Amino acid sequence: MELSERVSELERKLEEMVVRGVISVSNPEQRWVIVSYGTQERPMTTGKLPIKPIRSGKAIVWWFPEVGEAVTVISPGDLRLGEVYPGSYYDQRPAPSDDPDLFLIEFGDGSKVSHHRGTHKLDVLNVGDVEITTHQNLTINATGKVSINSSAKDIQLNGGAGVVTGDHYCQFTGKPHSDCSKQVKAGK
Repeated sequence: MELSERVSELERKLEEMVVRGVISVSNPEQRWVIVSYGTQERPMTTGKLPIKPIRSGKAIVWWFPEVGEAVTVISPGDLRLGEVYPGSYYDQRPAPSDDPDLFLIEFGDGSKVSHHRGTHKLDVLNVGDVEITTHQNLTINATGKVSINSSAKDIQLNGGAGVVTGDHYCQFTGKPHSDCSKQVKAGK
């Protein structure tokens, strides 16, 4: 092989070692994606490539990248052997913050989880139902005030009857007295 051919082959391999692009096809069932890259004048796509998960041992994360998500393809110089590393910010999908103390996950449906190291505040916002299941005990400890604000029609605690509340005013005397709630129920 001539020197110029060897140099050309090395240049081609170098060009294919790290490729930045955007997912154009996503197939979570078979765990592959196709990445679009290149320029407007010379657009290119990869073949079907596997993604690299965040974790895949005893701790495992399943969060498959979506069409339009910026990614990086790493290969040994042949894109057919590449693996896709999800997550890169770009103009259409910029970073959601510039605060280095903020950990933030936005799920794309309005739900999000964030924690700020500076304020020590954890926020969880979910637009749908929340279900917590444990096969053991559940303990919630708070050294400060605990508030539950709900517009729910009924609140149930261990299957009891109505809870007696002390903040009720008699409609005849106007003085406070206890009242049995029909909405808040708890056992002894």
